[in-house]
Amino acid sequence: MKKFTDTVVYKIGFVLIAGYMLYTTISPLIDSPVKAFKCYFNDKTTSVFFASGDSGLTYLDTLKEAGINHFMFLSHESDKANFHSKYLEFNPNSPGLNSVFKKLDEHGFDYSIIFQFFYSPTIPDSLKQADQYGDDRSTDWQSLACPNDTNFINNRLLLLEEVLSIFKPEIIHIDFLRFQYFWEEQGITAPGDTSRVFCYCERCQKSFANYSGRKLKNYIDMHDYAFGIGRKIYLEWRSKTISRVLSLIRDSRDRISPKTQISVNIVPYLPSNKNIMTFATGQDITEISKYADILSPMLYSEILNTDLQYFEKYMKGLAKTSKVDIIPSIEIYIYTVPEMIFLQKEFGGTYSLFHLGEFLESDSGVRRTILGFN
Repeated sequence: MKKFTDTVVYKIGFVLIAGYMLYTTISPLIDSPVKAFKCYFNDKTTSVFFASGDSGLTYLDTLKEAGINHFMFLSHESDKANFHSKYLEFNPNSPGLNSVFKKLDEHGFDYSIIFQFFYSPTIPDSLKQADQYGDDRSTDWQSLACPNDTNFINNRLLLLEEVLSIFKPEIIHIDFLRFQYFWEEQGITAPGDTSRVFCYCERCQKSFANYSGRKLKNYIDMHDYAFGIGRKIYLEWRSKTISRVLSLIRDSRDRISPKTQISVNIVPYLPSNKNIMTFATGQDITEISKYADILSPMLYSEILNTDLQYFEKYMKGLAKTSKVDIIPSIEIYIYTVPEMIFLQKEFGGTYSLFHLGEFLESDSGVRRTILGFN
């Protein structure tokens, strides 16, 4: 449980004050501003909150009065479903999405679903992405499947189609749609000689060889070509690999739930650094925007160790270059006061806050202060 100082509380307040103008500035297509909490049932506090009886959920009315109008839930966590699925075991920590959605309907809230695509902590090592050393798939928590694993992609699409068919969500937020890159640790800079870049498994070697028309002897040959004279075509291949999967996601959406909007979580590289972003993650804003309705940059300033200048450039740059809606994801306990002043003056209205459990674990005085600023 985190303890928050008065200074941090005021910083949070600035985040929530900063809400009003974002709708007209960077979310022109969303019908009304989204003020959301992300929710994880593997977080015990969140699970207990939504599993409690009506008396325990009266606090929802307090959130509503303060301006919160939306909750985002994962369809599955740690490869266990938060609903009764044909493809995954049920998550024992979950009160069940149907039950939760019914309660939210009764309290007048909107809700949407987060779908983690390549993240899969239970897959065998042979299916995980391999770094530039060819056979090193060791990771900490971030276990992502290979983006060229056709069987995995097809199985994920079946799960996605099940989610769309059952819930017909207003928004489906696609998370972990990228090549693996430890941006939380390595930052949002160009990958260097010591950076771990993924994926160099045999599937990706074959895919890149077919795309580039170059015969590759092994992962070393692929790495040397990608970091050298083949960089341009390597960037194209990475971009097309990710956007191809997104096109399949959109096809499923169009067939099953055409009114559902597709949101994609993106790593917050400056638009001017798009080649660096694609080299590291395979994400290309231009390509992604062809298939997505919403972009959701993960603006976690403390993790990224970014300053106000970077934050300002990013928000203004993306708002200027993007032709789709934007729902910024904000880790609410980590901003600096200058950033909050900038948000208050320049943006507002639509955001997702990470995450509900952290908010609920703070004491009542802190919660009242946060909501009072909204």
